[in-house]
Amino acid sequence: MKTNIAIIISFLSILISITSIVYAVNVQYEVNDKYSNLNSEISNINYKILNVNNITLKNSEEINKNYKQIKNLENLFNITITSQQTEIQNLTSDLEKYNSELSNKLSWIKANSNIENFSEYSEERNLLNKCVGSEINLGCVWHVIYDDLNIKYINDSTFHTNDTLFNLSEIYNHGGGDCEDLSLLFSASVRYLINKYDINEFNSWVPGNGKYEIYSTSDKIYYLLDANEKHFSAKYVYVTCFATNETIGIHNIGHCIVSFCNKKVDSYMDLYNCTEIEPQDGGITSIGPIWLYISSNNLCMPIDNKTKCFTDFKNNIEDVLH
Repeated sequence: MKTNIAIIISFLSILISITSIVYAVNVQYEVNDKYSNLNSEISNINYKILNVNNITLKNSEEINKNYKQIKNLENLFNITITSQQTEIQNLTSDLEKYNSELSNKLSWIKANSNIENFSEYSEERNLLNKCVGSEINLGCVWHVIYDDLNIKYINDSTFHTNDTLFNLSEIYNHGGGDCEDLSLLFSASVRYLINKYDINEFNSWVPGNGKYEIYSTSDKIYYLLDANEKHFSAKYVYVTCFATNETIGIHNIGHCIVSFCNKKVDSYMDLYNCTEIEPQDGGITSIGPIWLYISSNNLCMPIDNKTKCFTDFKNNIEDVLH
């Protein structure tokens, strides 16, 4: 009996050992399988990490490339901006200079629009009184300038200048000037009379069979023969320069007269509706294609069939500067 029990116990021990071995083997298989799966997952993860690293490296290279391009563009931009700023500064400086020159020219025109403030013309101011009655006699104005003051036509070449517009003092000191100079003096003399006597009525002359009275004294009458008197009204006076039919080579010769207008001139075309006076004899004349005209405070000219004035250019420059 005891022997059988011992055998049974031995058998159970062997069975337990075998079972333990089988369980251990199964566990090992499971562990190996999980380990294999884990290794496979780790390999996949490593592969993905490798791909990410490759992508990151590629992106990093692109980023570096783009960064270099951006830096190059930034440098080019800075160089361009600096260059443009220099150009803008130079342009601004030029515009300020032109604006100053235009201001000086406009001041010059205004200062020379009337003989009133020029001491050189004190004698003329006294002599011009004889030219005023109910009207301003423009032939008389010419007579005072030409005969009493002895201011005559003198070509610019005499003064070794090329078509220079002299101021009123220079005209007086030179004893004359060319057509634009005489027109400037004539218009400045007429404006003096208009302002002093508040008269906008005038008389002048045209060729005819009568006598045109220039002025009279108690015992004499001074007149032009073969001239008929013409009367007209005007509120505005302009120096008008235009092309004549005469030519030098292929170029038309220019001439300047004085325009008397009832309305303020806004376009050079308006001047063709005015009464034109030749300042070198005080008679009514006609004009050709207009080059420029000068008011009491501005100079204007036709450009592309439009009227452009110093004030227009000045305002355009000031708009750019501000």
